[in-house]
Amino acid sequence: MVEYTIYKGEEIICSGTKEKCAAVLGVKPSTIQYYASPTWERKYAKRKKPERCVIAVRL
Repeated sequence: MVEYTIYKGEEIICSGTKEKCAAVLGVKPSTIQYYASPTWERKYAKRKKPERCVIAVRL
């Protein structure tokens, strides 16, 4: 089973399955997968204030 850790800046928001993390954030599970994708990482890196963004890391 794949687990994720969700970060906002350097703060850990939650950790667990994509369904659990989605429930905490109030988004769809597919959004959690997107937050862990290379596409989102490239967009995240270009942000002026990435500490305000949410990013997921697959464990």
